Amino acid sequence: MTSMLWSRRDLGKLAGTGFLAAALRSFQAQAQTQTIPKRIVLFFTPHGTVWDRWRPAGTPTPTNFALPYILQPLQAFKSKLTLVDGVGLPGDGPGAPHTRGPAVLFTGSPLANDGTFTRSDCSGGCSFGWNTYRSVDQEIANRLGTATPYKSLEFGVSSGGGFPGSHISYAGPGAPNPPRQDPFVAFQQLFSNQIGTVAAKQRKLARRLNVLDAINGDLQSVQGRVSTADKLRLDAHVSSLSQIQHALQTAQASCTLPPTPDHKLTNDPLWRPWAMDRQIELLASSLACGLTRVGSLMFRPGENDGGAQGIYDWLGQTSEHHLATHDSGVPAQNQLADIYRWYAGRFAYLLQKLDSFTEDEGTLLDHTLVIWGSELGDGRTHDITNVPFVVAGGGLHGVTGGRYLRYPAGTLNQRLLVSACHYMGFTDVNTYGTVDKGSGKLSGLL
Repeated sequence: MTSMLWSRRDLGKLAGTGFLAAALRSFQAQAQTQTIPKRIVLFFTPHGTVWDRWRPAGTPTPTNFALPYILQPLQAFKSKLTLVDGVGLPGDGPGAPHTRGPAVLFTGSPLANDGTFTRSDCSGGCSFGWNTYRSVDQEIANRLGTATPYKSLEFGVSSGGGFPGSHISYAGPGAPNPPRQDPFVAFQQLFSNQIGTVAAKQRKLARRLNVLDAINGDLQSVQGRVSTADKLRLDAHVSSLSQIQHALQTAQASCTLPPTPDHKLTNDPLWRPWAMDRQIELLASSLACGLTRVGSLMFRPGENDGGAQGIYDWLGQTSEHHLATHDSGVPAQNQLADIYRWYAGRFAYLLQKLDSFTEDEGTLLDHTLVIWGSELGDGRTHDITNVPFVVAGGGLHGVTGGRYLRYPAGTLNQRLLVSACHYMGFTDVNTYGTVDKGSGKLSGLL
């Protein structure tokens, strides 16, 4: 677009009459519609961790620590990470740890004791129902209302199904949210109708930026040739233009559609790592394009990651993940560490995708709280008193990264769930779930 070539007299008149100011206010109003919202993402991988390869070695301090073997793929995002050590899950209610853990993880509440499911191959607490409370993502989604096309979006890879260990998101008691499993189908559902809309939005923003560029060029060309009073007015308009252009440029960069996934839903184990990355791309773009502000991604169920689906072929492994968790030998522990390091790599890919979207003075990651957890801490003992959590993002809303926080024994995940609510602005929430015996958020996190 060429310059409007306004004369010095024209610009002086515009600056003095307020017409230009009114026009800029119109653009400012358009730019302000691009308010950057806060988002939240829950991320799940099964079977806990290998603690001596997850926990920083030596005598780490909250701000002086090195990422250990399992977490090294996250090195590029260390400044935006908080490692949460010492937080466990409540042991109330029926169900074996692998079964109840995924449901308890983000609800802070036990499974129902209604006998919906009965297992004969475990000792104690094996007659149970679905979870008894909504998960924190759904609490937040309900409070946010219908500002986005989807209140929340749930993605999964070989998860879901008719068992509590296969779900992390609950709309309410006995109401698990089934995750989208096939990236191809998810893309068609979420983005096939968005392609034209996003392209039209980008064209509209580009036209606005062209107009602003032309106005800005004309203003700057005459600044040295007008009266002092007019120059002060023009300086103010140029400053306002710069702010508006930044806001519109941010909006233009904030939504990029993910690539269309191939239709590859198969029983091939190698489908899982492929699908994991496609689901990550879909989740990140869903947040960036304003389809939702609440998302989750569950890789595999917590309930016995065994059988052919529990063999991580793409890592060169030939034995089941679950069996390895009950083997304290060095080969098995090395196998597990490699699995959990792969998980960390996928978590890093999620952070990378979120960080690739520019928003305001930061990125989508800086406006998103991401919580990675598991259904237990140590697979050998089924211990749930300490579960590995990694919290990432949210740096523009009170979350300080680059830290390792270790909490005293007995600290439960409800404190983390309350923190998630506080991050999203719901500071009236001070307890979470049906068995919360404490109050307030997790100290030091926000």
